[in-house]
Amino acid sequence: MSELIYIIAALLLLSAFFSGMETAVLGLSAARIARGDTDRLKRLFLNREIIIATCLIGNNVVLVAATVTLTRVIDLLPNVYWGTFAFTVQLILFFIFGETLPKTVFRRIDLRALEIFYRPFMLIYYIFYPLSILFLKATEFMRKGGGASVREEIYYFVGHQVQEEDTAITEGLMLLSRTNSREVMTPLPEFASINKSMTLREAYETIEENMYTRYPVFEERGDNIVGFITVYDILENNPATRVSSIIREPTFVPETLPADLLLQKMQSEKLQIVFIVSEYGTVIGLVTQENLAEELVGDIISRDQAHEAKYIVAAGRRKFELDGNLDIDDFNSTFGMQIDKDGFETLNGYVVRQLGRIPELKDSIDTGNGILTVLEADRMRAIKFLFQQRI
Repeated sequence: MSELIYIIAALLLLSAFFSGMETAVLGLSAARIARGDTDRLKRLFLNREIIIATCLIGNNVVLVAATVTLTRVIDLLPNVYWGTFAFTVQLILFFIFGETLPKTVFRRIDLRALEIFYRPFMLIYYIFYPLSILFLKATEFMRKGGGASVREEIYYFVGHQVQEEDTAITEGLMLLSRTNSREVMTPLPEFASINKSMTLREAYETIEENMYTRYPVFEERGDNIVGFITVYDILENNPATRVSSIIREPTFVPETLPADLLLQKMQSEKLQIVFIVSEYGTVIGLVTQENLAEELVGDIISRDQAHEAKYIVAAGRRKFELDGNLDIDDFNSTFGMQIDKDGFETLNGYVVRQLGRIPELKDSIDTGNGILTVLEADRMRAIKFLFQQRI
């Protein structure tokens, strides 16, 4: 009987391992990845769907094995009362030490735990990989008629285990399939670009001013994107080298491509950056994996964003200076508005729609919750607004 007890103890440890890893992976955010082994954590973060499936399968295998082993133990006990006692003890042990406790502990030490257990977990990941794929495919097939995505099905199964803070993260996964690439892109005018004819010495001045990680490269016109380079390309090559000699091939995708398919494409092809093309064939923006991560976990701070000017700045009692590129969703959530995105994404686009023309200096509109006045504008758009909020 002692061997059976040891087997149950080992299975209890495995259950704790799977439960803890599931919680740790769900707790990952793009902002926290930089604190640890970036490559490993990024791999876990971008493959959470199949990793969660692996944890679910692993935990179920463990529970079945524990039940079979307990049955063997009960057969060796003198009467049914001892069997009932053994079953109750195992139930309590697996609930406390196989579920509740590891989830609590791994939530506190998630990054450290993921780094410590990365190798053994990835071994199990590859062992269960065929089953995980089968599970995902079967789930997708069964839910296909109902319109639910694979992500929705997985999180339906694990919903009873997901805490409130995890729910916000997982909701982003489900929203990706209903979001197009245009909605997650960074508009091209917001990104510093580099002329193809520049030398790296000249390009270095651009990175000193902006400190992005990647830079679109254009030829003649700003929207004629011919590739991109990274800050490492600029720093690692001879300053006299021409940008044109180290340019990287661009990838273009239509603005209507669903964001979840874009994420799959970027993962499978190991793309650092893609450019979004409008229906007229014009480059209108770019997407990095960071843009997609923001859709999953909210705005994050990185080397590309630490320098970014604040879009909302207090300017007095119920007065705020707002950037024209402020996303309407952020405007709504900050000031309690309910403006629908009807052919526009930004505050400037909203004002253009209301006025029926390009805003000019001192133009004002009533939002219902306050007055928006143009503080700064050029020939193409409003750059800054003053918002006087009503009491």
